[in-house]
Amino acid sequence: MKSLKFLLLGLLGLLVLLTSSCTKDKCTTLITYKKYSPIYKTIAEMESAAEVLAPKEMEETGKILVYGDYLIINEVRKGVHIIDNSNPANPNPVAFIALEGNIDIAAKGNLLFLDSYFSLFTFDLSDPTNPKYLNKSNDVFPISKYRFDNVNQAYIVGQLEEEVTEEVECSSSKGRGGWLMSADFDNVRGGGSSGPIVAGSMASMVIVNGNLYIINGRDVLIFSTEDIPANLGSFTVAFGIETLFPHEDKLFIGGQNGMYIFDNSDPMNPVRLSSFRHMTSCDPVFVKGDVAYVTLRDGTPCNGATNQLDVIDISDILNPVLLKTYPMYNPHGLSVDEEQLYLCDGSEGLKVFGIDNLLKITDNKKNEFGGMTAYDVIRMPNKELLIVIAKEGLYQFELGGDMHLISKLSTKS
Repeated sequence: MKSLKFLLLGLLGLLVLLTSSCTKDKCTTLITYKKYSPIYKTIAEMESAAEVLAPKEMEETGKILVYGDYLIINEVRKGVHIIDNSNPANPNPVAFIALEGNIDIAAKGNLLFLDSYFSLFTFDLSDPTNPKYLNKSNDVFPISKYRFDNVNQAYIVGQLEEEVTEEVECSSSKGRGGWLMSADFDNVRGGGSSGPIVAGSMASMVIVNGNLYIINGRDVLIFSTEDIPANLGSFTVAFGIETLFPHEDKLFIGGQNGMYIFDNSDPMNPVRLSSFRHMTSCDPVFVKGDVAYVTLRDGTPCNGATNQLDVIDISDILNPVLLKTYPMYNPHGLSVDEEQLYLCDGSEGLKVFGIDNLLKITDNKKNEFGGMTAYDVIRMPNKELLIVIAKEGLYQFELGGDMHLISKLSTKS
């Protein structure tokens, strides 16, 4: 009897041991991914007021606009920095316009336009060192552009991005492409001031033929460029449009599902000519001559799963044709001159390629600058200067025979 009792106890112990072993053998792994958490605001909290302050250190860079001898750099959802760039080797911050909810910038003549949630602000830049508030136009953007969250009784107006490392089960799909919430709020060209007004390829607010074009959901809104902008109309493009690039009498619109080309010879009545479809992904566009350059990237709220540069022949504007696709690391904004392509490839920095042979672009890499998470780039016209905006700050390069860094204005982090 005792032997049977010991046998049963032994079998019970073996079962516990096996169960414990199975538990210990459970497969887990460490993953690092980008997590996007929604930012909530009530309508009262979105009733922003602007304030002109003394210059402050940049914390998080966004859109960039060249305004003559000045640079205007967006501090994401916080306002804009104004920097005296008359000496690119020594950029000098001169003012900060605090404006909660600001993402986009546009300018014409002495007027600066800044968005803020559902409002549009106008400033006088006659003296860029001392901007003057002129007007706030309410309800420019319908509140419906933001999703209302019943649980929090507030609108989702953006997202907070953070890098997370945690242990998960091997079978977990967590972190594949990141956890994405809310919509992508990423996202100027004109004439006026004492010099050129130029912006990068990530612009979603542009000056076209004297009017202000603004992306709003699937539509493009058209406003006059006056102290108090007037709504002149709108036109529908497609779901998920993000960037605007005027070129001659055409308007190229980058979207999550493709590039859309409009005849804009009548600015009040743009006519869709054609489109170039691609995989779902964020989509900045830059056009030079008969060629359009489009970057697609993953790891964003656009739900993209590809990282590439598409080179598209647009000589027949009614029938865009893909010339070649080049794999990239994580491409963002880009710029092109007569000889070279300047591409911001995320944490791999800035890459420079020769474009004399469009079918062998990556075989002709001219230069590469790491140590930065590059976001957008401007090749200044009629000047041997390249301006790069990155997570780490503002970088400026002198071009010519030996391209080299001449200044860096770092972010606080």
